[in-house]
Amino acid sequence: MGPARFCAVLIVTAFQVMAQDATIQGQVSDESRAVIPHVAITVTNVETGISTDSQTNSSGLYSVPFLTLGVYRVRAAARGFTPVTQDNLRLDIGQIARIDFTLRIGPVTEQVNVSAASVLLDSETSTVGQVISNKEVVELPLNGRNYL
Repeated sequence: MGPARFCAVLIVTAFQVMAQDATIQGQVSDESRAVIPHVAITVTNVETGISTDSQTNSSGLYSVPFLTLGVYRVRAAARGFTPVTQDNLRLDIGQIARIDFTLRIGPVTEQVNVSAASVLLDSETSTVGQVISNKEVVELPLNGRNYL
């Protein structure tokens, strides 16, 4: 086999290998058809459990290339919107599947955590005391150094 024939076989094989993948692409918008940027897109192969993460660009477009053949679940999630999932998407050789999502505004949930520590109170005795450090005593005015 000559070098030219070997190169031709190598190129044909490379194209056959490259053609055995698929792509999922689409656009994400809200109910008023305004595009939503920076939406998290998760594409999960149902058969293997392998997931691929992507994100929409500033025009709300996303593309997840180089997916192996199989059945997929596609999920779109953004802050402030209810996530949407497309199940049972079968990808074949060289397929470019277009999945557009329309997200609805979700419920706003807000958490406020308040924590405070109370001053420890000695309820067993009626004595009140305070510890004064050496530095505080040295920094007192010189009029007898009376801390009271």
